[in-house]
Amino acid sequence: MKTRQSSRLIIVNDQGQLLLFLYHDEHQEPFWATAGGELKAGESYIDAAKRELYEETGLELEIGDLLKERDEIYPVARSFPARWLEQYYLVLCPDNAEVYAGNGRKRRKILSKNGGGGAWPKCQN
Repeated sequence: MKTRQSSRLIIVNDQGQLLLFLYHDEHQEPFWATAGGELKAGESYIDAAKRELYEETGLELEIGDLLKERDEIYPVARSFPARWLEQYYLVLCPDNAEVYAGNGRKRRKILSKNGGGGAWPKCQN
């Protein structure tokens, strides 16, 4: 079984809302998930977090504390299950920041609280 590493981002705005993206995957029904992605060869978790933050949202913000480490086996956009070693980082996002869905070079839609491929549901303590 292949082992893959990824950085995930817990992006929270000033209102305590968490940014989630709606993903469509051939292995399951559409699901909501945090921004983030797989590390490139030689890349650290922090460097991947910075890159993924910009690529998926257009944001260039400070990567905060490591909140969680996860070691799970599951298939996502792969033909076979893989072992995923994930690190989840906090990112504080000002309310006035413009957040874009999609690749930073091909920004498709600005996200709002009600659409554009992402959502800001209220975080629960």
